[in-house]
Amino acid sequence: MATFSESALVKKLTDLTPSQQSIQTMSLWLIHHRKRAKTIVEVWLKELKSYGKPSRKLTMMYLCNDVVQNSKRKGEEFATEFRNVLVEAFQDVSNNADTKTLQSLNRLLSIWSERGIFQSSFITELRLCIVSESKNKEMSPLSPPQQSPSRKPVASRRSEPPTLVAAIPEPLPDPPPTDELIGRLQDLENAPSGDAEVREKIAQLPADIQDSHIVDS
Repeated sequence: MATFSESALVKKLTDLTPSQQSIQTMSLWLIHHRKRAKTIVEVWLKELKSYGKPSRKLTMMYLCNDVVQNSKRKGEEFATEFRNVLVEAFQDVSNNADTKTLQSLNRLLSIWSERGIFQSSFITELRLCIVSESKNKEMSPLSPPQQSPSRKPVASRRSEPPTLVAAIPEPLPDPPPTDELIGRLQDLENAPSGDAEVREKIAQLPADIQDSHIVDS
């Protein structure tokens, strides 16, 4: 076994994976250095709290489980030291944990209870940490937003719609004299009927002017 040091312990905890082989190998190394149980558990807790991912924290809890179960045959060092920090550890892991992680923690406590790893009163205390966090997650979305009592909600001011001003049409120009209109009409009527430009000019004249007989009368 390698010589124990805190830096070596941190390195091994950093390299720990959730595989059974990785956890068991690390557990054997820790149990071999059980005389350093107090330092090991302190570093374990510090590293656990530094991790952000719930899955990473859960791997550390699995390591704890393997150590406390397999070290009891050689002494109570680890069981005693872990008992001093497990409430804090369970609170940290349960905080912001997903449903799967909380279920895994409950399963871990059930194993400890069945195998008598810790006293039932202590396991109940640990279970309360999980229940408390679960209730907080259920109640959090339902909690109404808090408002300062000194400030009253201000009614929203709706901007008044702008006043629409109707466009004023420009006055039509005075029509040309009657004699001029008759002359224009006759010139247009005498033009070839196939000329599209001429027909368009005729269509643009007022209805009462297009008929020269009406104008004459």
